[in-house]
Amino acid sequence: EYCTAKAVTGPCRASFPRWYFDAEKNSCDSFIYGGCRGNKNSYLSEEECMHHCLGKQLYPFLPRGSKVVVLVGLFVMVLIVLLGASVVCLIRVARRNQERTLRTVWSTGDDKEHLVKNTYVL
Repeated sequence: EYCTAKAVTGPCRASFPRWYFDAEKNSCDSFIYGGCRGNKNSYLSEEECMHHCLGKQLYPFLPRGSKVVVLVGLFVMVLIVLLGASVVCLIRVARRNQERTLRTVWSTGDDKEHLVKNTYVL
């Protein structure tokens, strides 16, 4: 909370200039502290803020550009999985249709009919 919380002015009406660490910008910015109910990300000077927070691994934080890359990567992976599932389903349907057409073209019953008819003709 020392370096990751957002700046909180608080409900009181005092006006103290303070500094807080903005983890997204990786820098310290000024704000006005009201005097009560703040958080620990409140420093008296920019130097104190930078000393406590700059360059430290605060938490697993990705810059906004990295978040977009991760989301696009996940989206692409989901599309690949859906495309693969669609291809598998289409292959199964094609095989079933091929088996049906082979059954209608070449049936063992047709052979027996012709053999039986030929024996009666003699």
